[in-house]
Parts: sequence; C-alpha cells; structure tokens
Amino acid sequence: MSRTPRTRRTTGALAAGAVIVALTLTAGSVAAPAAPPPGPAQAQTPAQAKAKPSDSPETAPLTTADRAETRPQTSDGEPPGIARKIQPGDTSRRQVAQATTPLARGVTYEYLLITGARGPQIVHLLRVDPGVKGTRLDYLGTRKVRSRQTVPELAGRDGGAAAVNGDFFDITDTFAPLGNGQDRQRGLLHGRRADWTNSFWIDADGRPRVGQLAVGARVVPARGSALQVWHVNSPTVWPDRIGLYTPKWGKLAGTRVTDGQTRRVREVHIRNGRVAANRTRLTRNQPIEGVVLVGRGRGARQLSRLKVGRKVTVERAFPDAPAVAISGSEVLLRKGQVLSTDDTALHPRTAVGVDRDTGELLLVVVDGRSTTSRGATLVELADLMAMFGAEAALNLDGGGSSTMVGADPAARNGALRVLNTPSDGQPRMVPNGLVVFARPLPDQR
Repeated sequence: MSRTPRTRRTTGALAAGAVIVALTLTAGSVAAPAAPPPGPAQAQTPAQAKAKPSDSPETAPLTTADRAETRPQTSDGEPPGIARKIQPGDTSRRQVAQATTPLARGVTYEYLLITGARGPQIVHLLRVDPGVKGTRLDYLGTRKVRSRQTVPELAGRDGGAAAVNGDFFDITDTFAPLGNGQDRQRGLLHGRRADWTNSFWIDADGRPRVGQLAVGARVVPARGSALQVWHVNSPTVWPDRIGLYTPKWGKLAGTRVTDGQTRRVREVHIRNGRVAANRTRLTRNQPIEGVVLVGRGRGARQLSRLKVGRKVTVERAFPDAPAVAISGSEVLLRKGQVLSTDDTALHPRTAVGVDRDTGELLLVVVDGRSTTSRGATLVELADLMAMFGAEAALNLDGGGSSTMVGADPAARNGALRVLNTPSDGQPRMVPNGLVVFARPLPDQR
C-alpha cells in the first residue's frame, strides 16, 4: 500500500500544536464531501449472546465461532448499514486527511477523514505510550457491575486523560457487561469461563495481550467435591450451571439472571466461610453480603448439597493475575493477520490494539450511522488497526455505545471533551470502558 504524504494548511478550529497530513492510499474509493475537524463535543442479538452456553474449552484456538458470524455486532441490536461491494480490479483511490493533537504526556489524539467509493468515514485514534512516566491504561467502570454511566462521567470521576467505551453489555435487562473485567485497584469484577472470553488484558509483567482469557472459579466444601462456577457477576447463569455474585455486582437481580426461570433454581448465601442460607427462590433487590451462588437445573441440584452451616471456600481469579482486563466480541488481528471476515455490516465501532514495535496501545472509534460517517465493517476495522501499526486488536462494543473522550488542550484544568460524534446524538450510558491516566501537558496545569 503506497502512501504519498503532503502538507495541508491547519484550520483555525484545531487546537494549538495540531498537525495535519493528507495521505493517498491505494484502495477502492472516490472523493466525498469533507467534514469539519473535530470539536467538543444479521448476527446474534446481545440477549442471545447473554444466554448462549458453550462447552468449548476456554483455551481453544480462535475459530469461526469467535468471529462475527456468531456474535452480536453491537449491544443495541440496531440493523447495520450495508457496505457497497468493491469489485475486483477497482482502481479508485481513497483520500485520508489527518489531524494530530497531543492531549497529555504520552497520549496523542489523531482525527482522520477517509473518503472513498463506500462513502466517508471519520476515525478517531488515541496513541498511548505506557513507556512515558505516569502514563497507564486501566479498566473504567461504574461503582457496581450492573449499573451504567456515560464515558465522560466515568472518566471525569476518575481523573482520566482519555477514555473509550468497553465491552458489550446486557442493554435491555441487567445492564451488566457480557465478559471479563479486571481493575488495577478493585481486582476481579466480572468474568466468564467460556463463550465470551475474547479479551484485551495487561498481564502481571505489564505486557498488553489480546486473545482468550477465562475466569477460574469454584466452590470447595470442607468435605466433598468442588463445584465449578461458570459465571462471576455475569448477566446470566446458563442452564445447568452455577454463577457467583459478590457485593461488586450490586443488588441481587432474582430471575433476571436465569432468563426468567423460577423452577429448578437455587440460591446459596455464603458468609464468613460458611453456608448461611440455601433456598429455592431467588432474591431480588437485596444487597449482597459475602458471596451468593445461583444454580439452574443440574447446577441447582449441586448447590442443594451445601447445607446451612457447612464450611466452604470460594475461589475466583483470572490465570496469571492480570492487572487490567476487558472483553470484546472478536479478535480482529492476531500477529498482524486479519481474522475478521465480515465486510458487509456497517456500524459505529470501537477497538483496542497493541503495536508491539513501538509498545503503543491504540484506542480507535469510528463514527457511523450518519451522512458524514458511514461506520466500518469488521474487516475495515481490522484493516484500520493494521494501518495504525497494531499487530493484535480486539473489537469492543459499537453502535450508539462508541464514545471517545480526551483532555481538552485548551483547558487548563484537564477538562474532558467528547472527541467523536456518538450516533445516539449524545454519549450512551455504558457499564465499562478503558481509561488512560497521564500527566498533563505543561500548559494544561
């Protein structure tokens, strides 16, 4: 792919220090109307993904089941736009206009307008250099797993320099994320043993990784066999499985985590290492003390053996104790190879990637569902991540959830502004995301 850089005059709307470069990339496209520079500002449904059990081992290699054909494309379930098919031999070219603005030490924001045969795309990129002192990435979340706030609210509360939205979530019911969550300070927040384990994480040695990460959890009675736990603070407990809930979850959700099932279910309360209660009705809207186990079908029968007063040990952790973890729907890139196959469905997108050559972490949002930006297919998103230098990348929640915020270079107090244009017209409330902490630039103090 050839690139021919040329300089372009900076507009007055950009912050001081911004740099613009225009690139011509060989691809399928023709020019489209320019958009203004940035300012403040049919797959499964998520419900089906929430309820779909899988017996695949969590360590299995990536297969078609990990890709778009079997996974929701956005939490909101909105129908996609359809990308124009690019014919073989199409020699049209796409134009890229790029503006670069430093947001904090080790954090750079890039705005790209890409025009071509399929229509315009507005792409937002955060380059994060964790090698810069004081710059680090962390899990961004609400106080309780089953609650929501907007990305600007969450990042502003925590004092972040930039942030994006995170995992897909149970948008119509519990509002909880579908997959894994690990916070540097709060530890393990939520996770699954299988089926929604494609994740981005930072391991105990500080190395960013993309792949499959499964929670390990079990209940070990003082006498008898250990009981396998499949879900930790998850929006669902699959049939014949056991789920575990802690105070980090929030109030108990009753049958909302059993898909409405009221028969052949069981709820066990564990406090101070002993079974405090064992009942056949599920509690709702009550705070959790200690740990609560919820079983369905065979899982309920297993829990029936835990008698009140019996000593038990509850174990839960991710392997190798990652510092940060968050899940997404599918791995876009692995070792620089595009794994995505869907080049048809258009949505707003969010992704996280790793540039192993530079050590940078890449956070990307593509605007969509508008005349100024059509969104991206998963193949296009993977190609964008590769173009930015990523060797590994993960697709996060898209649609109306796609949001990016960053420190306003013109503000002296580090105030955040929304960098993209959310398709809902305003930032959506979401349960989690990724946040960047960094020292302010000298003129931001």
